[in-house]
Amino acid sequence: MTEEEVREELFDFDEKISFKASELGGGKHKIVAETSASWQKHNYIEASNAKNHSREIEIKIN
Repeated sequence: MTEEEVREELFDFDEKISFKASELGGGKHKIVAETSASWQKHNYIEASNAKNHSREIEIKIN
C-alpha cells in the first residue's frame, strides 16, 4: 500500500451519529464533531498524534 492508501484506510471514514431532538431539548444548539488519533513509533514512522474537528452547525428545536 502507498502512504496515501494507508492514510485513507485509517482516517477517511463516515460515522453516522443519531440522537433524538428530545435528548437536546428545545432551543438553539451548536453541534460539532471532534476526532483524534495517536500512534507509537515504528520502523517506518515516528510516534505522533493528530486531531481534527468538523465545522460547527446550529440547529433549532421547537
